[in-house]
Order: sequence, then C-alpha cells, then structure tokens
Amino acid sequence: MPAPLQEQVFEQLFETAEIARLSREQMRSYEDSLKYYRDLKNSMDTARDEGKEEGIEIGIEIGREEGIEIGIEMAVKTVALALLQEGISEEMILKTTGLTADQLDQLRREGTSELG
Repeated sequence: MPAPLQEQVFEQLFETAEIARLSREQMRSYEDSLKYYRDLKNSMDTARDEGKEEGIEIGIEIGREEGIEIGIEMAVKTVALALLQEGISEEMILKTTGLTADQLDQLRREGTSELG
C-alpha cells in the first residue's frame, strides 16, 4: 500500500475489498467468526458492566456500615463527655459506654475536638 494511502480510511477500504473477494465458503467462515467475536465481546461487556454494578453496590454497603460505626463511636464519646461533665464516676462511665480507661483519658484530654 502506498504511503499516502495508509490513512485509516484507506486501510478500511482495502480490508473491505479483501472481504469482497472471498469465496462463499470463506465468506461464511468469516461471518461465523465475526458473529462469534461479537457474541464474545457482548458477553464480556455485559459481565464487565455487571461487575461494576456489583462493585458499586458493595462499596455503598461498606460505606454505610462504616458510617454507622463512626456514628456509634461519636455518640459513645459524646455521652462519655457529658457524663464526665456531670461528675459521674469513671468506673460507671467505663461500664456503661464500653470505653477503656485509656480511651476515656484521651477523650478527657481532647475534649470536644475529638467529636468534630
């Protein structure tokens, strides 16, 4: 193929001309292989799309679960701080909130900045 004709349009034209010269048997074989290729490509595209959708759904669920966990953690800390401010004993706060002594000490040092 001459260099000036190597543009994609001309390449497609030459491919089409080659296909047009095929015998009936070669054409049938070509069409079968083209159909097989298209079926396979559609199957792959569908599987890829379904995988993306499933991944998005899983991501949303994980995000929701993490959000709930963070919300619970913030609520426990808010309650612990409020109980500290009310003068409730550390022992009672630890027992009711499930926090460790270290977590309560850290919360006391940080104050409300941990909740924001």
